[in-house]
Amino acid sequence: MSALKQMGEQHVKMLFVFEQDHFVSILTIGAIEEDAFLKFYAKRNLLGFGTPSDIANGCIYLLSDASRWVTGSVITIDGGYTLQ
Repeated sequence: MSALKQMGEQHVKMLFVFEQDHFVSILTIGAIEEDAFLKFYAKRNLLGFGTPSDIANGCIYLLSDASRWVTGSVITIDGGYTLQ
């Protein structure tokens, strides 16, 4: 039995939030020039660059009563990047 199911039977909601920005790692190690990175990323992301508050707002939603029926799901907050 999965941990999610076990905890759900006890009416405990399990939430996981992780952030992965592999582009920053590429830029940090100097594998790509900053202007080339910005041009590439701007074309790939529908809503431009995100901010920490974009992720924080998703967390606020998950912690609120509005997400009472949300469990066992992945909520993607990436400005449309994965749609490309």
